[in-house]
Amino acid sequence: MARDPLRWLSPCASSVPRIVAGVPGRGSVRAACELGFYKSAPGDQLCARCPPHSHSAAPAAQACRCDLSYYRAALDPPSAACTRPPSAPVNLISSVNGTSVTLEWAPPLDPGGRSDITYNAVCRRCPWALSHCEACGSGTRFVPQQTSLVQASLLVANLLAHMNYSFWIEAVNGVSDLSPEPRRAAIVNITTNQAGRWRRSSQLLAHPCPPRGGGQSPAQTRCGLWATGRLSWACPLY
Repeated sequence: MARDPLRWLSPCASSVPRIVAGVPGRGSVRAACELGFYKSAPGDQLCARCPPHSHSAAPAAQACRCDLSYYRAALDPPSAACTRPPSAPVNLISSVNGTSVTLEWAPPLDPGGRSDITYNAVCRRCPWALSHCEACGSGTRFVPQQTSLVQASLLVANLLAHMNYSFWIEAVNGVSDLSPEPRRAAIVNITTNQAGRWRRSSQLLAHPCPPRGGGQSPAQTRCGLWATGRLSWACPLY
């Protein structure tokens, strides 16, 4: 009976490497992984090819590093492809209604290889020129919210009348915070065109009529009631 040369040379049959045929670059399940492959844990599992946009820096890698400008989120498994931040949203349009504006846009053309895209709105108020802007005040209202928007639309209310504004809509995904590059945004500039709603003050200052017999002139025998504007009437002549 012919002897298996591998068994003959090995002192223990169970230690003979099992050769995996037809799998380039993987070799033995017990051998160290070659460049371009990785094995997440020691054992008999086969070496796996590095996911897209990643590489192994040395043989026997347990994970593949992301290529330049690509990232892997904390919850992404080692088998997940490395991804990057998305491009800016497109087709941003605005519709001004007095001191409010509705913004609508379309998703970015390049999602960065991810599906967890959300949007943030940045509001800037520009009293003099678009080159001299400041953050919008705390009274500005965003509906439904200003950050982590899922839908591609937003209502911004309580703006100042006859004021220039610049709105930036950022697209972000699960690796945007890992990138040192500025976030990409679509920009639209608008001008509000109607005075804000006027509210009457709840505190009224009453000026009583002069006392009887005070000898006031007709110009002095008037009293008034003030809120935002002044209302006055003639007091009776005693």
